[in-house]
Amino acid sequence: MSRSELYAKALQAYLKRYNHEQTLLKLNQVYDTESSELDSEMARMQFMSLPHTVLYL
Repeated sequence: MSRSELYAKALQAYLKRYNHEQTLLKLNQVYDTESSELDSEMARMQFMSLPHTVLYL
């Protein structure tokens, strides 16, 4: 199982266990004061970590 699959399953289990409305309320409170935009340097590092595949069309 990949790390992203594990994370998705853990998040799904968490959301099943806890009140969806309460979780949404808390997330909205966070994003009222915090940006959800990815830092440009972090985005660059993520992009650079991807395998460089050459596509021949």
